[in-house]
Order: sequence, then C-alpha cells, then structure tokens
Amino acid sequence: MKQLLFAAKRMMIPMQLLPFLLRTTPARLRRWMIPILPIRDLQVAKKLVDVMDENSRSILEGKQAAIARGDSAILEQIGRGKDIISLLIRAAEKSSAEDRLSEEELRGQMNVMMFAGTDTTSTAMSRILHELAHHMDVQEQLRKEVTQAAAHGDLEYDVLNKLPLLEAICRETLRLYPPAITASRQATRDTVLPLGIPMTGKDGTTITEVVVPKGTIVHVGIKAANTRCSLWGADALQWKPERWLNPLPSAIADADIPGVYPKLLTFIGGARGCIGYKFAEISIKVQLAILVKGFRFEVSDKKVAWKLGQAEAPTFEGKHMLPMVVSMVSHDA
Repeated sequence: MKQLLFAAKRMMIPMQLLPFLLRTTPARLRRWMIPILPIRDLQVAKKLVDVMDENSRSILEGKQAAIARGDSAILEQIGRGKDIISLLIRAAEKSSAEDRLSEEELRGQMNVMMFAGTDTTSTAMSRILHELAHHMDVQEQLRKEVTQAAAHGDLEYDVLNKLPLLEAICRETLRLYPPAITASRQATRDTVLPLGIPMTGKDGTTITEVVVPKGTIVHVGIKAANTRCSLWGADALQWKPERWLNPLPSAIADADIPGVYPKLLTFIGGARGCIGYKFAEISIKVQLAILVKGFRFEVSDKKVAWKLGQAEAPTFEGKHMLPMVVSMVSHDA
C-alpha cells in the first residue's frame, strides 16, 4: 500500500508543476516533455490535439484552394461556400493587415467549433432519441407535428422554430441533460459573490455572500442550477417536455438565471456564454425533424449506461453507442 501511495504521489508532482511550466516554458519545449512525463491522460490529450490540428489544417487548406480556384470550385464544396470557415476566410481576405485573422487564428476557430460543437450536439441528440424511445406517445405527437408542418415541402427555418412540441422537447432535454454539466471561470479581479440562497456557517452565522479573490477558479454547477427543485418543483429530475408548453411557474419566470438560453445555464451566460448556441439548437431541430419524420425509435433489450467524460455519452459494453430498435415509418394515407 505504501508503495502505491508513493507511486501516486510521484505521478501528482508533474501535474502540480504544469501551471508553472505553462507560464515559464515555450510550447515547443512542453511538447518535447510530454512523452517523458508518466501521465497517460496527458499523452492521450496530446494525440487528440494533434489529430484535431491535422484535420483543421486539411480542411482549411481545402477551403482556401477552392476559393482560389473560383466560384465553380466553391460550389462543389460541402456548404457551397456558405459554411462558416469559407466566410471566415473571405472576411480575412477583405480585412486590413492589422485586423486580419492569421492562419493560426483561423485554425483555432475551427478547433473550437469542432471540439465544442460536435460531441455536445451528438450527445444531446442521443438523449432526445433515448427519451423519445421511452415515451412513445410524445414521439408520435412530435412525428405528427413535423409531418403536418412539412406537408407542402421542406421545413423552412421560421416554420421549424415555431413548432411548439419540437421546441419543448429540445429545451427539456437541454435542461435535464446539459451536455456539459459544469463549467469553470477564473476571477479576473477581487469580487464578492452574492448567494441566491443564504447558507448557515459552522458557527451558526448566516452567510449571504462569498469573497472571491482574483485568480480564484469558480466551478459553475450547470446541471444543478437547471434541476433545482425549489425552482422547477418536485418533478425537476423528470423529463417532461409539456412543462414548456405552458407559462413557466413564477418561481422560474422571476428567477435571476443569467443564461443565454432563457432560464437555463446549459449554454452558460454573460460575455463568455456559448457563441454557437443558436447553431446547436437549429442543428438539433433539423436532425430531429428529419429522423422522427422517417423513422420510429424504440427501446432495445440492451442496457445502456450514460458515462460522464467530456460530455455525458451513452455506452454499451464499454463502447460509445446507443442500441435502439429503428424502423421505417409509413406515411401512406
């Protein structure tokens, strides 16, 4: 046991040194050091960063080459030149030298979009399909709503955003199952944080605020805020889309929740709130409308476990997957 504890302590020392190394050493030296440090997670993180960077470079070079060849080449690209990366490249070309995004900044933007907008959206979609498979009545109601709205052709953006049950299902899933259950922020100056709910200290005094010194890391409990029984009621931990089809209770409507997504902290809030939350929302709605209109999703006999990683993902027998029974939907009269 003593040997195991000693080994664990030796493993912790490099992790404790990382903040110091980030401030005092160049990036090239840090990359050289990673294979030497006996920290498997750190080495895995390096491999992930390398894969993301390689993909970003490949995509960016392809977009730049298509733009350079002209309009015909752009139209052959996915997105036909209207994707966000093509728009960023064109904006950079039109900007002055001092305002122009560098190659590194463009790749950084791409990495953020791929890292923050892929697993989170797919996880949310998985949760929705999983809940719909357990609530077939809600699934049938949604299918009817989408099918009627698309009776005369494809669903336009404005029509899609006005489907009440689709909206309610998305909001309820993102409330109960936020892809990121916590977030961290660092205080840039000394401040005092008021408490929404006073606490009682060990000495019996009432605590209404907390002093937060500059540099303090504050962890925000996203899921905890989204599922507070004092706001959402005794059924706060139940998936009930219908709660969004009626006016919210006054406890929620009057609550000072600073989220960019109304009354939820799923996408955080303030100046550092999620910049892509509208894109995530419409992406989920488009995928869900297409899938539910054409397919029926039912629970399988496989036991699914939801495990927390970068996002909470469905797993079966240790692998990331969501086994379901999927069948075609007949739209014959």
